[in-house]
Amino acid sequence: MRLIRKKSEPKQLAAHRRDKSRTPTWDNCPAQTVAAVTACLLLEQNHLCAYCVRRIGKTEPNGLQVEHISPQRSTPQFGLAWDNLVAVCKGLSVSKSPPAQGAARHCDSSKGHRTISISPLSLNDISKITCGRGSGRILSSDDSAQEDIDKTLNLNCHLLTSVRKGFIEGLVSGLTRKLGKGTWKKKDLDAALAAWRTPDNKGYLPEFVFIAEAVLAKRTRRGRA
Repeated sequence: MRLIRKKSEPKQLAAHRRDKSRTPTWDNCPAQTVAAVTACLLLEQNHLCAYCVRRIGKTEPNGLQVEHISPQRSTPQFGLAWDNLVAVCKGLSVSKSPPAQGAARHCDSSKGHRTISISPLSLNDISKITCGRGSGRILSSDDSAQEDIDKTLNLNCHLLTSVRKGFIEGLVSGLTRKLGKGTWKKKDLDAALAAWRTPDNKGYLPEFVFIAEAVLAKRTRRGRA
């Protein structure tokens, strides 16, 4: 996960909540309202899934859907709350196998209507998260959060950990080729970190940017690979 800083909600969502002609819910949102919400979520998340931080979009392999962090079934009062909405992947795209053949569900597809104790909107929650370089596992110093990472969201399924592990190996290898072995200069690491954190002209950030941030920040403190 990576911290999501919420921006202003789209005016269409606020208008839908004020609609007195019916009881407004997410399920009866007009199509244009859903489109506006989706566009705003993608923009503030730099087109990355709120949970696994992989690329999302209508034409992306990982898909796209709007997620309620606090489930609508148990907390319908938050169904239209802007601070409860994030964009996520379909949660099956990392596997080519149909679900019936054991494909790993993750993110919202795994979470379903369950509640979670961790939020991508909470600086406190995100500050407790790291990624194991050797394992590719997402780790939290909070036991309840780790339970949700492992079981509710299934972010440490084999397919995701393998991809993350490969990403870390590629990142470190690339930096080693560019900066050499041994001690790395802080200015070079700062420049690499700034590059990872800079969206392209479409507002996209790279997949797994939170791992690059963690790896580079750690190398900045230690000064070596």
